Amino acid sequence: MHRAGPDWYETDPAWVTSFFLELRRDRRMVRAQVHTHPGIASHSDTDDRYPLAPSPGFHSLVIPRFGIGTVRLNDAYLAVLEDDGTWAERDPDTEIKETT
Repeated sequence: MHRAGPDWYETDPAWVTSFFLELRRDRRMVRAQVHTHPGIASHSDTDDRYPLAPSPGFHSLVIPRFGIGTVRLNDAYLAVLEDDGTWAERDPDTEIKETT
C-alpha cells in the first residue's frame, strides 16, 4: 500500500483510487490526514502539493518527532486548505475542539 524512506512516503495510487471508490460507494469522505515528521511539526512543500483529498476545508495534522514520546496538540501543526488552494495554519487545540 505504500513505500517509505527516511524522509519520504508514497502511497500506492491504485490503493488511493480503490479507497476513494469505496468511500463514494459508502457515501463517506475524508476530512483530514494525520502524519508525522522528524523534529518539530510543520507543513512541508510535499504536504502542500499532495494532500490525500485536495478540497477546501481539508485538514492536515502533523505530529512532531515521529510521534515518539508524549504527543500533545500544542506541539502539533495543523493546516487547513482554503478555498483559494492555499494552506492556512490553525491552532490544533482550538480547531479540533470546534469540529468535534
